[in-house]
Amino acid sequence: MIGRRGHPGENGALANPVSQDRSVKVTIHAAKTTLSQLIERAHAAEHAGQLRIAHRDPVDRMLIAQAQTEDMWLVSNENAFDSMGVRRYW
Repeated sequence: MIGRRGHPGENGALANPVSQDRSVKVTIHAAKTTLSQLIERAHAAEHAGQLRIAHRDPVDRMLIAQAQTEDMWLVSNENAFDSMGVRRYW
């Protein structure tokens, strides 16, 4: 018989509570990481909307905002990024 959480397994023992505790901790860590990434993206999206540039492409604006807010390099052959205060490789 295969044991289910909270039910006796083959040997009559309950599922390992330490294993369950680790699973809960991993789940909480994943949720916090996801929330942190969403907050960073929301911040970059807000920044993208406030950019005072003539470039209207929303994807490019988001790339520029993320590069600025997260101190990242852009990998692109688009020369227009050079005047936007981001580091570009290509």
